[in-house]
Amino acid sequence: MRRPVNAAERLALRAAYLPKDARCILEHTNGSACYAYERAGALYAIGFYGTAAKSSFHHRYRTEDARNLAIWNFRESVEQSVARRSKAQADRKAAVCTLKVGDIVNTSWGYDQTNVDFFVVTRVSKSSAWVRPIASEVETTGNMSGRTWPSMPIRTTGDETMHRASGTSLSIDGHHASLTTGDTYCSWYA
Repeated sequence: MRRPVNAAERLALRAAYLPKDARCILEHTNGSACYAYERAGALYAIGFYGTAAKSSFHHRYRTEDARNLAIWNFRESVEQSVARRSKAQADRKAAVCTLKVGDIVNTSWGYDQTNVDFFVVTRVSKSSAWVRPIASEVETTGNMSGRTWPSMPIRTTGDETMHRASGTSLSIDGHHASLTTGDTYCSWYA
């Protein structure tokens, strides 16, 4: 069977999964829903988050109060999740880039070693920064480790790329980049 790829297909699969006598107890504007039904005197509830075809929970309850509590808790968790997502989205839209042209940012990344890359900010907008990679210098201070800093005068080593920025932070090639404040630890074990 092909995996559902859009909300309409997921909702159709959800409807096919539900017992015929299940009644909708809760519907949310984001597509979340909770259903209740009975089988041979036993009480059941099934809940779906968003437009998911797979249920978030599907349980049997001893009492009507226990089932109602589970439905209430599910509704609360949906409301909290929607509020968190709305706040995060608003925060992302309101984020302002405070970097300036000429600022130097660096990434520090690696598994067995600590790689440090430096970039100079070449252009900025309200929510983005354009950067170019620059050369760096290294001083060995230990066994295959040391301190690194950007070369002066600045020598660019690559093309300009644009990245979303928030404050003085941005993501470059999947690595967190922040304003450079001095020399940084690096290593080259591998």
